[in-house]
Amino acid sequence: MAKISSVLEAATAHYGGQQRKDIKVKEWGTPGHPLIITWSPWTVAERNKVYRRDDNGATPDGGVIQVRALIVKACDDAGKRLFDEMDEFTLSHKVDSDVVGRIANAILYGSMPKGSDVDSVVDAEKNG
Repeated sequence: MAKISSVLEAATAHYGGQQRKDIKVKEWGTPGHPLIITWSPWTVAERNKVYRRDDNGATPDGGVIQVRALIVKACDDAGKRLFDEMDEFTLSHKVDSDVVGRIANAILYGSMPKGSDVDSVVDAEKNG
């Protein structure tokens, strides 16, 4: 049986070796040069930040999850975060929800099984 430390080393090496993913966002770039948003694979801690319940114990709705996904994961091409927690209000109330949704879906579901679409994955998660 493998030692725990060697398993953890293999797991962290696997995570560290994964490629960043990206999406081009023409609406947020300049003419002919879309903004490129990148993100690294998810960690458990990052997912916990996105799906955390509010102070009353309520589960966040889809819009809140989408905005949190951008705050936690959206980076520039150098890997620097584009948003922080102070941007949640602006992203929620002053930005096109279709664009936020498109980016968030790529970040949240970008590693879907081949041939799947976002709607089928969301439905499967809702229905357990």
